[in-house]
Amino acid sequence: MTAFPHKVARVKPGAFVALEGLDATGKSTQIDLMKTLTPKLFMNPVPYISHQPSGESEVGRHVYAITERCAIDSPWARQFLHLASHAEHYSQWILPMLEERAVILDRCWWSTVAYGWGGGNIKESMELYEFLKIAQLPAQGRIPDLVLLFMEPHMDDRHNTPEVAEAYEQLAELYEGIVVRVPKLDKIDTNLFIFQAMEDHDLLDPWEETRAADL
Repeated sequence: MTAFPHKVARVKPGAFVALEGLDATGKSTQIDLMKTLTPKLFMNPVPYISHQPSGESEVGRHVYAITERCAIDSPWARQFLHLASHAEHYSQWILPMLEERAVILDRCWWSTVAYGWGGGNIKESMELYEFLKIAQLPAQGRIPDLVLLFMEPHMDDRHNTPEVAEAYEQLAELYEGIVVRVPKLDKIDTNLFIFQAMEDHDLLDPWEETRAADL
């Protein structure tokens, strides 16, 4: 067993952190790791950790199943489905949770912009700033305090097109003050990097001098 070399942290209630970027870059691995080790990594109140677009709602689960399994010809149809799922997730879970604890999301509306606008042929009919207004509607104006941007895939993925990467770069430029790029590291070092980024952005209360249990 490898010792997990970090202290137990309290993420400040109301902090909103999003893991964003290309597919196959380790975002879901980090979310799964944080969920599995929540009692060892976080002090109460522990963060709400989730994924979009599926979220926790019944609507989200159905929408995710449709978009993953069904052929959808219209890029707008796909985006409206995603937006419906996001709206339900924000309304039922994310915004209420932010009143009492931190929220850490695997993807947020950035993915809607990168994959929907950038990679989904919508930019041919709509400017980025116009689509941003639509993509942000479910969040009711709530912008992440920190976006951890994963742009280094560990393997090839057909969804990682130049158009998607370019859209992410445009977002990173627009929101440079809240963006931290995550280098290509193993999962333990990536997790340490994430916690350091949260600390650097003043999203953590002082860490306790206790060592997490073995991973």
